[in-house]
Amino acid sequence: MNDKMYLDMLADDPQNATYLKYANRYSEIKAEINSIELRNNQRDNNKNMLAIVENLKNKFDEYEKDHKEKPDGLLPKGEIKSYQSGIKGFWLPLLKAEGGLKKAKSN
Repeated sequence: MNDKMYLDMLADDPQNATYLKYANRYSEIKAEINSIELRNNQRDNNKNMLAIVENLKNKFDEYEKDHKEKPDGLLPKGEIKSYQSGIKGFWLPLLKAEGGLKKAKSN
């Protein structure tokens, strides 16, 4: 979801990749992160997973805020690439942890 948004921004005309154009996508991704957080709040002994989700949430909020505060709401392609790469570093531990939980449940 996150990666798709940044790929779409990169494919877009630089003058069209405004915050307003992508505001709904930011909201959809935030809703997904909140859903992951809610699911993990229900699990016992889940402090590590919640910390991972909180780190992702904070970084994503930081990136969104930066895009929103850009002049004319435009995010330069170099920053889009940087955000795309950077946010992967926050999703990866979450995906690995979720995979570990699924594997543990199946055993």
